[in-house]
Amino acid sequence: MSSPAPWKHLQPAWHLWKLSTFRPAEGYSQPSPISYLLCTLLLAHCRRQATHLIFARSSQAPVGFIESSDGTTHKGITVKSRSVTLLVPSYEPGVDDSDKSTWTHRTRLLGVEPALDHTAQRQFDGTLEIAEHIVDIYSRSPLAARERWVMDKNEYWRKKLGESKDHAADGKKEFRFSDEHKQDIIIRDLGAAAMDSLDLGTTSILLAMLEITNEDLMAEAQVSEVELEVLTVEARSDMVEQILKRRLGQQEFDKLTPKEQCNKCTHVFGGCCCHKDLNVVKYGVCAMELLLANKANAATIVLSTDNPDNPAAQHAIEASSAGAIKLLQLIGALLRHKDGDLGGGPMLHTA
Repeated sequence: MSSPAPWKHLQPAWHLWKLSTFRPAEGYSQPSPISYLLCTLLLAHCRRQATHLIFARSSQAPVGFIESSDGTTHKGITVKSRSVTLLVPSYEPGVDDSDKSTWTHRTRLLGVEPALDHTAQRQFDGTLEIAEHIVDIYSRSPLAARERWVMDKNEYWRKKLGESKDHAADGKKEFRFSDEHKQDIIIRDLGAAAMDSLDLGTTSILLAMLEITNEDLMAEAQVSEVELEVLTVEARSDMVEQILKRRLGQQEFDKLTPKEQCNKCTHVFGGCCCHKDLNVVKYGVCAMELLLANKANAATIVLSTDNPDNPAAQHAIEASSAGAIKLLQLIGALLRHKDGDLGGGPMLHTA
């Protein structure tokens, strides 16, 4: 069998370059430029870039999306996955993708990547990196020039309406980080709009700028006084602008009603509704009549029949489970127990 030509592996890159240098004036036509670009990226093993391009284009829709994330450990390495559910075009022939009424809800995988740990800060930093990569890959793609749309670096957070993740301490803490970050973006957007409006005079803006101190700049950049002194004029000006937007935006935000503030910063948390046995076993069957106590608890309950208010009996009842789920747990311990002496042994193991 003859070996493949040495230039075969260059074909995907050649197609990608050919598309990136597309010039309509030369008469070159494509039946579906967007689909062609995405397929070319997939052929070039750029699945992450293709997925993020799909998301960036879909995020132009006026509605938002929900981010779902979870993590696990594979061979001692923490792996984190993220996906979003949002409105996307059909990409079907004959369908006008510019008509948002033809779009449908789809779940898109943003990435499965290793992480150093599963802490709340690490999860939040991972979301920041993905949001920045989405903006970067779209801004450098032919789609940005073709659609004449500049994607802002904070667009991901403006459109994110909530998160679905583990109902655990790290998940709640990460959600709090995201919630504060989104609210800060919304407030700075209000400040930028106030600066552009005619209602706020130049004098008011200058007076607000004069109130900004070096301590405010150090807090904004999280640097020391020595590090602040070596910053460039452009960097200090950008910091002053961000602080000014935040202060003016906070004034505008405080003018809104509580309902308007909530709508501006919509960001809901959806934890695991059936997280392991926390909700199902402990709460879902607590009202069932048949109590399946172990030997120790059963003996305590029987001996306390004459005195049901006995603390030992009450503890035994509360520590015992009931219902079909408890029965399935007992059957699983018997038929699928790894220890043959405690379980039924290999003869009773089921698939």
